[in-house]
Amino acid sequence: KGAFAAIAEVAEVPAEARHLVDDLAARGHRVIAVALGPPAAPRLAGLIALSDPPRDDSAALVAALRDMGVHTVMVTGDSPGTAAAVARKVGIADTVCPAERLSGAIGRDDFGIYARVTPEEKYRLVKALQGTGHVVGMCGDGANDAPALRQAQIGIAVSSATDVAKAAAGMVTTEPRLDGIVFAIRE
Repeated sequence: KGAFAAIAEVAEVPAEARHLVDDLAARGHRVIAVALGPPAAPRLAGLIALSDPPRDDSAALVAALRDMGVHTVMVTGDSPGTAAAVARKVGIADTVCPAERLSGAIGRDDFGIYARVTPEEKYRLVKALQGTGHVVGMCGDGANDAPALRQAQIGIAVSSATDVAKAAAGMVTTEPRLDGIVFAIRE
């Protein structure tokens, strides 16, 4: 659905496009590839860089959680490069879990980022961490987060979340800021 890696498998892609995608991802952009042409021989027509910067209060939240002894990881469908760039901005370790490790045993401190993760993998990751004795909190805003939000000991949907995420979560923030998460953990 526009992921550069998927388009590159079926379309003619110039070598410099890969470098451009890596550069855009390193700056935190999500990149959509557009291909045109007959189904048997499409070619790359262009790239669309989308900016979805972290919330202004994300870095402060991660720091406050760290001070409370809470280990924070990023679990996202984004590419590893995009996820690492965003993680650095908010103070999360930018060690990315390779896709092949998602199905194996995962320890709490193994990785700071789980990228290109499907909704099912988010759910399995929560279950795996719980299976090793960890209390898991999950913050999300979309329908793709709902299974993991429901499974986590504290599923948190932000105020702007979809109705599906809010229904699955155990807690819904009522303010656009993230301070409520710290308050809830202290409680």
